[in-house]
Amino acid sequence: MQGLLLIWLAFCMGIMLAVYLPVNSMAAHHLGSPMTANILFFFAAFLSSIFILFVFGNYQTLSNLKTMPFYMFLPGFVGAPMVLGTTFLFPKIGARTLFIILICGQIMMAIVIIHFGALASP
Repeated sequence: MQGLLLIWLAFCMGIMLAVYLPVNSMAAHHLGSPMTANILFFFAAFLSSIFILFVFGNYQTLSNLKTMPFYMFLPGFVGAPMVLGTTFLFPKIGARTLFIILICGQIMMAIVIIHFGALASP
């Protein structure tokens, strides 16, 4: 049963991904800047993350940040250009092309990472 719930969660995340890209692109158009929309996105994501942490998580784990290696902050540095890039590219190349190219890039890099066992991959 838990496996089915996790699959459903992943499916719902896919739905959210398909919604957030065009809405973030609309925000960029409305604001006149993909970079401003990027800041708005991450501000809302930050507030949502804090809410989720305090409602569903263990906020005491924040103390572990002191001992976390610097390279583990890489997802944050990669996330900002990813959101900015998708916000910029969505209206330029369209949803279908963007998603296909994103997935191709993700699969190709995953193959390399898994092949070499990098990033603690099995």
